[in-house]
Amino acid sequence: MLKKLLTGFLLCLPFLTLVAQELGTGKVVSETRNYTIETFSLPGIRQGVAVNCIVQGPAGFLWFGTHEGLHRFDGHQVITYKNDPGELDQNQGRLTFSYIENLYWDQEDKLWVCTYGGGLFRFNPNTEQFEHFEHSPADPYSLSNNLVLCAAEDANGNLWVGTELGLNRFDRTSGTFQRYLHDPKQSGSLSFKNVRNIYLDRRDNLWVATGTVYWGQDYGGLNLFDPTTDSFITYQYDPADSTSLWTNAVQGVLEDREGNFWVATTAGLQKMDRERGQFEHMRSPN
Repeated sequence: MLKKLLTGFLLCLPFLTLVAQELGTGKVVSETRNYTIETFSLPGIRQGVAVNCIVQGPAGFLWFGTHEGLHRFDGHQVITYKNDPGELDQNQGRLTFSYIENLYWDQEDKLWVCTYGGGLFRFNPNTEQFEHFEHSPADPYSLSNNLVLCAAEDANGNLWVGTELGLNRFDRTSGTFQRYLHDPKQSGSLSFKNVRNIYLDRRDNLWVATGTVYWGQDYGGLNLFDPTTDSFITYQYDPADSTSLWTNAVQGVLEDREGNFWVATTAGLQKMDRERGQFEHMRSPN
């Protein structure tokens, strides 16, 4: 029952946030569609602190990643995991960086915590311990950058990690990372360094969205990983091709139930024909 209730709660969160921001009352809001929405506050979090991500764990609990730590909601109370500067001598197994950008549950029921500046953490819910992975300038097999934006796991159990400086593939056996970086002089390299999103489609094809509005449309692109060559097929904006991406700033991708492939960019939504490598722009009827 808890899992069903929490799933419904999760689905309502985007609208809940909009209502809370608009009304700011903290009260239950009655709607005309036979449901109610109640604003939800995380204890110990300053007003205005962003909730960057929400995932539901294997036990049905909701996990929130914010600028002030990781928060678990079990339907009754919230438990917070965050950095405590006053306990630096006891940081072994703890979350030592509180600015969380993204969260991902893997096939082994471990939670990967992507932090914006503190690297990557693996959380074991059974022991409530965190294992820390971070960039080391002296180690080419460490994480490529500590500004971690996203993570996803493929069917073979490889964990892919996107950062502000490239894509990483984590080897669980050795505990090392293989880096995939942007190199304009190398054919088949990542189209841009800033990895915004990682997505595995139904065929287990790995798609990597790069670029951001802050860099402009000239930087970024959509990347399809080719495991036979260990390189990427890239799709980018071409002003001479009306079927290309509208912009290189790609934010995310999604395959729907009917197999349609959608690409979200800063210039709007596009539908991709993966066989032809062409894009259809979703225009407003107005």
